[in-house]
Amino acid sequence: MTAARLVHEELSEDGTTSYLDIPVVEIDGKWYLDLESWDDDDSDYDDDDEEEDDDEDFEELEELLEEGLAARPFYGIWCYASKDSDEAESYAEYLESVCEEPEVLLSSDWSNLNSEPYYVVTAGRYETEEEAEEALDEVQSVCDGAYVKYSGEYQG
Repeated sequence: MTAARLVHEELSEDGTTSYLDIPVVEIDGKWYLDLESWDDDDSDYDDDDEEEDDDEDFEELEELLEEGLAARPFYGIWCYASKDSDEAESYAEYLESVCEEPEVLLSSDWSNLNSEPYYVVTAGRYETEEEAEEALDEVQSVCDGAYVKYSGEYQG
């Protein structure tokens, strides 16, 4: 595993240059966003823009990351699946009572999840199966059928 920082450089219409360091990690020849090394300070452009432009800048960065970096495989604690995205989003909001970052994903975007498209809810992303297993009991206190499963590679 190799860690690095991707530097995004942008020249604005007024001639100022913006820079943003993005932590990335190489695993088996593929580069992924390194969320564990991400720091709120990393999201600040180093330029002369007004503070109100920061949100726009960050939205642009998110688009770049979605387009240019594959999602990193992970172990998830899977709690819910639905054909309806609104139902899945509601369930994810309910899960916020026991976990920091519930997330709704499309199952067909991941190689080890159901190839039929379902909106699936994970109670979090974990680097190892052991980390996910450690968090499982707390999640099962509100989601009886929760289980740990590897996502596989992102293919969306």
